[in-house]
Amino acid sequence: MNVYHDPKYLELIKYIHKTGTRKPNRTGVDTIGVFSYQMRFDLSDGTIPLLTTKKVHTKSIIHELLWMLSGTEDVKYLETHQVSIWDEWKNHKSQLGPVYGAMWRAYPPPPTFSPTPVRNITDETTVRSWTEATCKFPLTTGKYSGSEFTNVQNLQYKVLGVDGFQQNGKNNKHRTTTYAVQFKQSGWIKYGVSTRLITSGRFVDQSLPSIYNVGILGDYQNKKETQQNKHLRRIWELMISRCYNSNDISFETHGNQGVTVCNRWKVLSDFLKDVKLLPNWFVKQQKQNYVLDKDYYGTSKLYHAQTCVWIPRHHNNLYRKDAIPIVLSSTTDTLFFPCENTAAKFVGTTAVAIKSRRLGKVRTPINGFEVQRFTNRNFVVRYPNTVDQISIIVWKLKNNPTDRRLVISGWHPGLLPYDGISPSENASLGRQALPPCHYTFQFYTRPLSMAERITETTRRYGYNELAKLPLNEIGIPQYELSLMVNQRSCDVGLGVPFNIVQYSFLLRMFAEVANMVPGEMIWNGGDTHIYENHVDALSGQILRTPFPSPTFKFARKITDIDDFKYDDFIIEDYVHHPAIKMEVAV
Repeated sequence: MNVYHDPKYLELIKYIHKTGTRKPNRTGVDTIGVFSYQMRFDLSDGTIPLLTTKKVHTKSIIHELLWMLSGTEDVKYLETHQVSIWDEWKNHKSQLGPVYGAMWRAYPPPPTFSPTPVRNITDETTVRSWTEATCKFPLTTGKYSGSEFTNVQNLQYKVLGVDGFQQNGKNNKHRTTTYAVQFKQSGWIKYGVSTRLITSGRFVDQSLPSIYNVGILGDYQNKKETQQNKHLRRIWELMISRCYNSNDISFETHGNQGVTVCNRWKVLSDFLKDVKLLPNWFVKQQKQNYVLDKDYYGTSKLYHAQTCVWIPRHHNNLYRKDAIPIVLSSTTDTLFFPCENTAAKFVGTTAVAIKSRRLGKVRTPINGFEVQRFTNRNFVVRYPNTVDQISIIVWKLKNNPTDRRLVISGWHPGLLPYDGISPSENASLGRQALPPCHYTFQFYTRPLSMAERITETTRRYGYNELAKLPLNEIGIPQYELSLMVNQRSCDVGLGVPFNIVQYSFLLRMFAEVANMVPGEMIWNGGDTHIYENHVDALSGQILRTPFPSPTFKFARKITDIDDFKYDDFIIEDYVHHPAIKMEVAV
């Protein structure tokens, strides 16, 4: 049965024409608008509210969404993909300030110290075992399938079967069969092994310690090494070295002092997964002075996912010592100073070092501040971390799906643009070039009934297989996921057609990685308006007859919110009227 989403949008246009109020605004182009309007779109049938009464530029929608999820403050990604929708607001360095993605992925904390609870973490992780490993995907039979060989480490391995092909030779004209092989002793499976390597055995079992007799490469693949992973691998090797290599210059302050790496992080492939979830990761990608710190929570003897964060190098130097925090208080300000044996300068703040042996001799007040010790040993004094709201919501959807705090906000009063200066000037000052229009969104989950889960199973596997399949074991979703977005300022002609599709995509993305089925996308408009130079165009659009709404799917199964690519977005059966040209008001 055909589904039509356009009528809800067309009704909005008619409602504004009928009841709207004309107002001037900062752009110089008057608007006709209303306050508060809601549209609800049911996405459970696989459709999306992509307008058919005009052609909507889906390339811009998808690339803008991926750019937002990247957390960057500049539009270089958009420029690379010829998406110009933000060009009117960027500065000469292609910067926009902390808009949308920067707020979603690295919500800024207040620029002051605060008490942070100490984490006393013991290592309860284990080094991953590959003993029971099975192949990730079906294999076909090849010349060497079932054969056994010995590698350069004198370890036996068995050829499981053909897993693919390699292109080589001039212009990639030649194709070589590749195999999956499994080591008998450890169970580790290596993929993409060429016939030449199979017979020569010139590769190693990466499940065995090879970095200072401790570090294990695991499933890490050199051939697919990105610049990011290459950088992180170097950080991992240096961490292993200073804890376990007695010849390392830092061994005296680390390994010799009992500092260790948790068992899980001894495996490079597991380390790479975890460090991308640590606080400030998205800031780290843009600022190379951020380093991996194990002292932030006051537990300086263990590198572990619960003890480490990414922080600026000068903060790392400050926290390295077992500092005695001091509070300098006045009637107007409070500053927390962990400052034993160091004089540290911070952005906007100078920390005056007071050595521990002098604490008893300090006379107050100092420059109008009262001095006192921060004596609660269950806390350390630290700069707060940025907040990756996207990763937090993904974790909650997977682990606490009925939480009522599934909210992401892009609104920060302290970063709003200054009135009276241009967007590009605001961006150059570190403010938002344009405050977020869609400023917050919230998720809601509903448990699926058994009948709904059986229907989903039938859709995926067919009716004949139904009786054989245990629903939980094969990953049939247990929840339906809905999303509600709140938008303060709504350009009905240009912005809203983008927004309703973009948040439908976002709902589908979160449902995909959380293994849920999509429910409703609910759009709430605040100041919902039509620019007067768009009135004629929209009056013509409401006279067009809508086509059935298109359907949407992903090209592959995706479990990581940061793994989506442009080619993963598949829109089918999109039939539409011609595009409608409208000018943007800046």
